Amino acid sequence: MSCGCGTPVGITIAGRSGHRYTPDQVTAAAMCVACPFRKGEVCRVSGLNARKDHALLLDCWLGWHPRGGTLGFPFPFVRWYGVPYPVRAWLWLRRKISRPSALPGCGCLAILKDQWDLFRFLIS
Repeated sequence: MSCGCGTPVGITIAGRSGHRYTPDQVTAAAMCVACPFRKGEVCRVSGLNARKDHALLLDCWLGWHPRGGTLGFPFPFVRWYGVPYPVRAWLWLRRKISRPSALPGCGCLAILKDQWDLFRFLIS
């Protein structure tokens, strides 16, 4: 990737409690925190616990959890690498994360990033 956002497979991220999480688990948890359908710890769409159930990669009914390194937000056909940058900025402004780069991926639109990488390959 042109910005170095490709997260190596098998990497884990340490949480505050010392547990190790995959990048997809961290992305799913961030999307649950930012979800407008969450009330406290409960997802109002599925009724599941947002932190324990959705963050462990149980399917999000809205399709806002990662699949194969990309994430569909706000619609399944709009793909992002990692947590979308607008969501990162919102989480940072609300003081939910320390910095936008703390989340896995880069937050770029997948189609634009892929086209840019193709263009760079063709001109080189």
